[in-house]
Amino acid sequence: MQSVDYFKYIDNFKKNKHIASLLKYGKRISNPCISIMIPTYKRPMLLGEAISSVLTQQQFRDYEIVVVDNDDSLQYTEEIIELIKSFNDERIVYYCNEQNIGIFGNWNRCIELANGKYMTILGDDDLLMPYYLHNMVRILLSNNDISRVECKYLRDDQRSIKKLSHTVNEVMKRLLVDNCKQSIGWFRLVSQFIHNNFFGRIKKIKLPMYLSGCFTAPHGQIYCTAHARLIGGFNPNFAPIADYVFNASYVYHYPYCYQINEYLCIYRILVNDSLSKKVILGCIKGDKRLTQYILKKNYSFKNKLLRYLNLKSQTSIFKKSKSKIVYSNLLRLYKLFLDLPRR
Repeated sequence: MQSVDYFKYIDNFKKNKHIASLLKYGKRISNPCISIMIPTYKRPMLLGEAISSVLTQQQFRDYEIVVVDNDDSLQYTEEIIELIKSFNDERIVYYCNEQNIGIFGNWNRCIELANGKYMTILGDDDLLMPYYLHNMVRILLSNNDISRVECKYLRDDQRSIKKLSHTVNEVMKRLLVDNCKQSIGWFRLVSQFIHNNFFGRIKKIKLPMYLSGCFTAPHGQIYCTAHARLIGGFNPNFAPIADYVFNASYVYHYPYCYQINEYLCIYRILVNDSLSKKVILGCIKGDKRLTQYILKKNYSFKNKLLRYLNLKSQTSIFKKSKSKIVYSNLLRLYKLFLDLPRR
């Protein structure tokens, strides 16, 4: 089978150039520091929560919010316009795509429509914590050479839990995180304090770290808008791991990327197609090919071991094998002691 060059430039924007995005509401502001791009599809209620999480940002206001609707049926257009009007904030604008261009096509449209020097892609079901922009942007502005900054994220798993009792589930939420209040549980807070004091608050992201998988949620990172365009955007041909390929390629081409060891956003897990067995299996197969490609560029026994543990952990979890406990914990220990990004 012919090898694929995952980091080769491909203009993924031109694939949908003929499909327009129509401005339905609002007026663009010029030269904001950062564009908060929100791709959406038939989820107005969740969209309202995502927008609210941006508008409640503390100590930072130089941003725009651009909602890009991929629902060409216009089923919720009027409802979304009324929702945006209710916020009474001129920084919010709303676009509708003339045709559905797919999830990664819509993410590329977000990159194209961003006016800010920096940008992030916030899913319509995800949330930013109050100091997300203040803490992230000040790192970017501290050094012009920094091309991207990332943060840790909290998982808000809203799927029903069959094996654990409701009481145990609630106890774990209290120990780890209380998402309703957008605050960190004491266990994570202590862990963060220890890491910051012994390993440092900020660390550089290196390409071999992606041998452990795509460790960052889309809105857990702020990109330089020009760089996101120059690498060609998200390639739908690499679905379902197009975001993984994009992030790894970004680090390869623009290596001055850093991670801040703070929980600054929430990644909400809902029951949808992304959790189907077909998609999960596709992710495992895609990870195998991409990590093999990365390993060729950064070969060492340490990196090979990381890739092996990551793939074995994914496969055993997918197959619900008893070995998943062994491999998952070995991978955690590897990440802890060999300087990998922290989630």
